[in-house]
Amino acid sequence: MARRLVVLASGWAKQDFLWVPLAKRLEAAGYDTVCAHFPHNGFGPIEDSAEKIGCVIEEMRPFYEHLTFVGHSMGGLLGRFLVQHLEMDQIDAYVSLGTPHNGTWLAWAGLWSHSARQMRVGSDFIRGLNETPWPSKIPAMALQAQMEEIVLPQRHAEISFGKNQVVPWTTHVSLPLAWRTYAEIYGWLTYGVFGESGPHGYRGFSSSLSLAGGHDANE
Repeated sequence: MARRLVVLASGWAKQDFLWVPLAKRLEAAGYDTVCAHFPHNGFGPIEDSAEKIGCVIEEMRPFYEHLTFVGHSMGGLLGRFLVQHLEMDQIDAYVSLGTPHNGTWLAWAGLWSHSARQMRVGSDFIRGLNETPWPSKIPAMALQAQMEEIVLPQRHAEISFGKNQVVPWTTHVSLPLAWRTYAEIYGWLTYGVFGESGPHGYRGFSSSLSLAGGHDANE
């Protein structure tokens, strides 16, 4: 298999431990993973955090044939800034988990944090992202928690430039931890992005469930 890297970017307050189950599952499926670091736990400007992650991507990308960016919560906005404003073409596919693509009303609670202010509904930062075209050559998927409690309203976690999927029985915090989240990412990459075939030639989520760890397709 070609060498494929998944860069994992945490959200506000940088809770990297949430990536442990997903990273282990992806590595068991043949992917390399790296949890990107950025300063001040993400409380500072989103642009600064994105630039730090960009340095990691530029350093590691030459060793891989494909790089997928996966961002949880604010981490998804870091990826969008890299692609849309820094025009980082080293990113080959993009996945967001519970990301406030259209802002969240809860961001008003973090008045002291620059990045929280940027995630407010209607902020200049959010408007700037949504007014900038997403490059059609980079496939994108947004996963949303069924019981979302941070991105309010929940529909603000949707994107207009790719696939949207709600992951059942998840909250904002549990979304990266869920096995179903891994299966969605694995299935989308394997059958959607890479175009590989599943059992009996099937492609799509039912195939991903049956291959991504031995679970039944109807679970």
